[in-house]
Amino acid sequence: MTALLSSCFTTQVTVGDIPDKAKTERYSKSKQFYLFLGIVRVGKNDPKVPSKQEGFIVESKFKFGDFLITGLTGGIVGARTSTVLVEKE
Repeated sequence: MTALLSSCFTTQVTVGDIPDKAKTERYSKSKQFYLFLGIVRVGKNDPKVPSKQEGFIVESKFKFGDFLITGLTGGIVGARTSTVLVEKE
């Protein structure tokens, strides 16, 4: 049941000042893996964040590929995709 409702799991955190999200581009992307419906994290695969950027957005989503991984393993292994967006120059 959780795997069917998990498409709405989206988290977005803005660090600094980003006046217009439409004027952003992808800086980095990574996939995090978890065991037992997210109780135990496997590894440390965080997206790279800019060091000298005034503002950026970190967005974490449960995408279709993540749904397949979670669904095919019955929730034993789960995945989420994180993306860092920066303002276009």
